[in-house]
Amino acid sequence: MARILVIGVGQIGSELGPALVEQGHEVVLADRLPPEETAGWDVLTKGMGEDGVRRRWHRLDVLDTPALTGLIREMRPDTTYHLAALLSATGEKDPDLCWRVNVETTRTVMSTLSKLGAATAPRLIVPSSIAAFGPLPGQTETPAVTPDLYPMLPTSMYGITKVVGELLGAYAAAKQGVDFRGLRFPGLLNTAPPGGGSSDFANLMYFAAAAGQREVEVFCRPDTTIPFMYMPDAIRAIIELAEAPAARLSRRTYNVAAMSPSAADIAAALAARVGPFDVRYVPDFRQAILDSWPRALDDAPARTDWGWQPRWDLAGMTDDLLAQLGWVPRA
Repeated sequence: MARILVIGVGQIGSELGPALVEQGHEVVLADRLPPEETAGWDVLTKGMGEDGVRRRWHRLDVLDTPALTGLIREMRPDTTYHLAALLSATGEKDPDLCWRVNVETTRTVMSTLSKLGAATAPRLIVPSSIAAFGPLPGQTETPAVTPDLYPMLPTSMYGITKVVGELLGAYAAAKQGVDFRGLRFPGLLNTAPPGGGSSDFANLMYFAAAAGQREVEVFCRPDTTIPFMYMPDAIRAIIELAEAPAARLSRRTYNVAAMSPSAADIAAALAARVGPFDVRYVPDFRQAILDSWPRALDDAPARTDWGWQPRWDLAGMTDDLLAQLGWVPRA
């Protein structure tokens, strides 16, 4: 049994926490909100019960540095999942706050872990993102299939913070005795409501279809194509990377991939299940962010080094996610 700290209990953390508890670990969940006010409350309570959530919950504002360092020093976690972050669309509205939340808190966590004097290197897992990539100068797109090692020229503050986080992690691993590991997630889909990411156009479609709506407006073009992943695959990926033997890892941050449907593909998959479903495409400022991201990821190193394999495709995810969202076929 390991002592595990999960900082930031949003879309990922609300499903990661119960998965770690199910494995038998000692888990503390830290978030600035009380548990019942988080977007993942229903997921958390389904996975570990209301009492189980409250027993493991720690109220923490990650921008409160003394509180953040104090929790880490008190708990001395074997593994820390630092998930607190402002996402791409929200980050563009307040880039200064995005930097503080995404970079400064990550640096604080790394520094604090490095000073614990643990017998074995404390493990730190920080998700990165496809937003870390961007087109080369004079180009408008990244390669159709973007490899792990490709120039990182993000066009959003969120993407910039993710690149900095990857570099800080590599530094902490090389110079400070922190076993940093990261993975570049695609857009993630589950039952958590849209949370300020540019990939939320897909969440909007699934939530509308599950609610029985016959039409929905999204902020992108129908041909918009980016990588996506269903949350069960994402949780499995982040745990598998955390548990992989260090000797098998050839890098500190990995691409992970599953599927790359267009917005129109997602709309068609939903229409095939719920019936007529009209999507109105009204691009806004997020379209430029989406256009700068990879359309697909090459995740060969993850597959080679630690055996990564996705299990969910668009059809399977659509069936399961609609059911999880409570969609009931009409008679």
